[in-house]
Amino acid sequence: MVLAHPAPAHGWNPDPHHFPQDNLVFIVGKLDGLMVTGVRRHNADDVVATALAVEPMKFVYRGRIAVFSVTVLHDDRIVLVAEQRPDASEEDSFQWMSRVLQAIDSIHQVGVYCLALVPANTLPKAPLGGIHISETKQRFLEGTLHPCNVLMCPHTCVTNLPKPRQKQPEVGPASMIVGNLVAGKRIAQASGRELAHLEDSDQARKFLFLADVLQWRAHTTPDHPLFLLLNAKGTVTSTATCVQLHKRAERVAAALMEKGRLSVGDHVALVYPPGVDLIAAFYGCLYCGCVPVTVRPPHPQNLGTTLPTVKMIVEVRPPGPRDRVSKSACVLTTQAVTRLLRSKEAAAAVDIRTWPTILDTDDIPKKKVASIFRPPSPDVLAYLDFSVSTTGILAGVKMSHAATSALCRSIKLQCELYPSRQIAICLDPYCGLGFALWCLCSVYSGHQSVLVPPLELESNVSLWLSAVSQYKARVTFCSYSVMEMCTKGLGAQTGVLRMKGVNLSCVRTCMVVAEERPRIALTQSFSKLFKDLGLPARAVSTTFGCRVNVAICLQVSGSAHALFTMTGPLATRASAPCHTAEEADWLQGAELLPSWVSLGAREELPCSCACGNKMKARPPTEVPLLLSFQGTAGPDPTTVYVDMRALRHDRVRLVERGSPHSLPLMESGKILPGVKVIIAHTETKGPLGDSHLGEIWVSSPHNATGYYTVYGEEALHADHFSARLSFGDTQTIWARTGYLGFLRRTELTDASGGRHDALYVVGSLDETLELRGMRYHPIDIETSVIRAHRSIAECAVFTWTNLLVVVVELDGLEQDALDLVALVTNVVLEEHYLVVGVVVIVDPGVIPINSRGEKQRMHLRDGFLADQLDPIYVAYNM
Repeated sequence: MVLAHPAPAHGWNPDPHHFPQDNLVFIVGKLDGLMVTGVRRHNADDVVATALAVEPMKFVYRGRIAVFSVTVLHDDRIVLVAEQRPDASEEDSFQWMSRVLQAIDSIHQVGVYCLALVPANTLPKAPLGGIHISETKQRFLEGTLHPCNVLMCPHTCVTNLPKPRQKQPEVGPASMIVGNLVAGKRIAQASGRELAHLEDSDQARKFLFLADVLQWRAHTTPDHPLFLLLNAKGTVTSTATCVQLHKRAERVAAALMEKGRLSVGDHVALVYPPGVDLIAAFYGCLYCGCVPVTVRPPHPQNLGTTLPTVKMIVEVRPPGPRDRVSKSACVLTTQAVTRLLRSKEAAAAVDIRTWPTILDTDDIPKKKVASIFRPPSPDVLAYLDFSVSTTGILAGVKMSHAATSALCRSIKLQCELYPSRQIAICLDPYCGLGFALWCLCSVYSGHQSVLVPPLELESNVSLWLSAVSQYKARVTFCSYSVMEMCTKGLGAQTGVLRMKGVNLSCVRTCMVVAEERPRIALTQSFSKLFKDLGLPARAVSTTFGCRVNVAICLQVSGSAHALFTMTGPLATRASAPCHTAEEADWLQGAELLPSWVSLGAREELPCSCACGNKMKARPPTEVPLLLSFQGTAGPDPTTVYVDMRALRHDRVRLVERGSPHSLPLMESGKILPGVKVIIAHTETKGPLGDSHLGEIWVSSPHNATGYYTVYGEEALHADHFSARLSFGDTQTIWARTGYLGFLRRTELTDASGGRHDALYVVGSLDETLELRGMRYHPIDIETSVIRAHRSIAECAVFTWTNLLVVVVELDGLEQDALDLVALVTNVVLEEHYLVVGVVVIVDPGVIPINSRGEKQRMHLRDGFLADQLDPIYVAYNM
């Protein structure tokens, strides 16, 4: 107890010179009720008395009020929890809370951080019948208090936030270069291998157009398999050899010219589900000189939302006079999608009378085209690639024939693709790298693609991994959404999969295709979970691409080697064939000739098969032969730890793992052959050093040639494809990716023996949050929020009128919803020094995710502003 004067002992007569004759004892309160806020002390009992003075009998149940303090951002914050009467309405609750806040502020000159109301008789009781304060506080901190109303006031009572950063005048780009040189820092630029220096026997390289490559393969290797499509049961539903794909493309081209009456250069929308039909339609368009545009079909159960996007892409026109350029002249699709587009449900969503000609390709006649179109120049438009960015902007980019061929060649060299290879692809085929892997790369490189539509995993989550095991795919591609689906859906089934014979030890590289910062936690969880099925620890890696260049980085792990058994004398003729067709393909695909194991003196003879290699004569005995070569395999992806506080100021400072405010970042992959990357200042457009965060610019033969159209904010994207540095190398034309990142030269070496330059993608420039003079990345705040409570399934953040809005998906009971408000506010304050303006609690699945598993934060923001989220609870912090 705190006493004004000590009580005299019985029979003791104190000195009257030291104490007055009428001794009094003043009880102020308990020591555990003492709260220090700022520089002032407050007693919990005083605050309770003030709260009880505000209409106690009308609202508070039996006067049960608990007051305690919690430490948030290095200071004590007052929390008041009261049991409300069962008959109190929500309006009564907020009126009482508002009056209590005003009374405490006026009487005690202190702000209440959180005021929570709980149902009657729910607060823990002490042995003597009062409220158990410490247990109440513990429930509040753990998120198990279950209030029915919450009012947070961080804006008014948190006064010790660091001062906002004052932006200084920008340093000129020339001064920045000089400063980097003086400091001994290198300019942040890197490049992949030079294409001109790569000697390989790539036969497809001699063709300028992909349609010519398909015709060549159909003529030279007609029965070689290119595509294999699986359904949810793992059954092969469709296949295509080189000649089959060629003939199907010819039939599509003939139908377009005869039924569609199309001319060269007309645009054709390909509205197909994932499959071989989509690939055949694409090459059919190239065969007749039309420009294909792949479009995701509308969802039958969600026509109102998905069909308008289809219509928008079909009817898209580039900027300029509307009378010069027409929309898509034709729609190619299947019978099922045709019926859907012409249904009554579709008519309720869009005006179906304005659809262009719709051609069903399911039963087109077997006709050949008189002549296959050959473009006059490789710079002619080959196809349009439409996608919706994470900021909600729908845009189409133009890909020329030259860029298309360069893209395929670069991916072939990086991934070591050749005809004897099988790769498994579990991606959507409508845009970006997913489209290129589905429709382009197999025809160029000759490898067989095992196609696994991601939608099929909803009914059979093990389909992709089972296919990888069954076909012994060394290389496989997926998205983060597929990886997350497997991690969540198969967590307890690895034993069952092992009994079914699923073995992932064949996987050399599992690449996650994304346009975002690598998700380290997810990739590590996936690797750890499926290690029991033989997945190599270092197999999982990431890629990076965007609209302006769909393939900037691809990581290929490990080194290549193979063991073959050669038999029989091969030197009996003037020329000898390779032992098997597979060996011939393997040698042909090797970018550097293998080093043969010495078996004695033999004569070098030319091979009589199509591979063009020279072979050594071998003894007439069976000899195991190890072929090894140093291909494109580079060092494993590296992870660095950076200071998150420095990153908010666009500075890169490496720290040790586990350091305060450390943020792990994983390399986004190895830069592809022919690709150059530089980090540029977002405003001055000058080159930056490797200790700065800036925009990633890319120069490459497979850059897109420009935007076909952008829905919204066209002016902001005017120089995305033709940017030049303001200082330094001002001649090179770069494309601006719109992503922030940095380059670091690592201690590792690549295949050429040089130091490895690692590219780290931090986030989208358009999505960064400018708050308190600093640059915040949404994923960092979201990661903190998800850690705050076990029932938070997902989270997304955005700004609204300078307020930070946090949307949280609740994976639990609704009674847990209001517990999250205080926890979310606390963690964002503690870790990011930001005050949350609005906390929105929603059901699982409300936060929109695109096909690549990326959050559509701007779509979510639009839904919030239009009051379309149907939230469980919305808390507006004061």
